[in-house]
Amino acid sequence: MSDVGQHEPTHYFERNHGTAFAVLMDERLPDWRRRRTHLGHVPLRSEEWPAHPSSDQ
Repeated sequence: MSDVGQHEPTHYFERNHGTAFAVLMDERLPDWRRRRTHLGHVPLRSEEWPAHPSSDQ
């Protein structure tokens, strides 16, 4: 399961991103920190990508 797919349901048990949240994430997705680091390097948008059909561009 994706990190987002684990992250959001974990908020059902722990609202904030504190130590308890990290412990729960460690149990559910042990490599979540590596995945988070990787996502920090992925572009959210590129001028080379086609525009979404519902965008105003």
